Amino acid sequence: MPTSGALKYLLPLIIVLSLTGCFRSEAPLLDAANAKFPFVSMTLRNEDGQISVVKRDGDSYRFIEDGKPDAAALLMQELGPDLYLVQVASPTHSSEYLFARKQDGDLIVRSDCKGLDPDMLRGKGIEIQETGTSIYECNFKTLQSLVDLGTSPGIWANSTTTLKIVSIE
Repeated sequence: MPTSGALKYLLPLIIVLSLTGCFRSEAPLLDAANAKFPFVSMTLRNEDGQISVVKRDGDSYRFIEDGKPDAAALLMQELGPDLYLVQVASPTHSSEYLFARKQDGDLIVRSDCKGLDPDMLRGKGIEIQETGTSIYECNFKTLQSLVDLGTSPGIWANSTTTLKIVSIE
């Protein structure tokens, strides 16, 4: 499978799942019919040097740990040039989401609501749940509200992580 263009930089964002994720929905909002599947497998490295492997498994991607696929299904949707949404759907929990954009050969990832304007979020139809001092969860009911937030310029102002691709197939 070819690995051309910006899509080859997308999957490293999955490695940030170890970070606190707070973009959520009760049920998955993205389905395999609307997802992108540009890779067979990818080895990823975060800023701390942690390595992870993500591999296509049928109609989703999955982490591979000890040679076995994880239960959480990972799906991607392109939001614009070099801009993506990734859904992590666990069979036992709510779905979580990450936003990613390619910049200068790196992938910049946003996985939480920290620092986002609550009024802007509410204006996009996003429900906010306080979880501590000025940190909250963003709960989505529609895919469109995720797309609207992911294409907002202010989403990249802070609380991001940079990832590197080690290998891609």
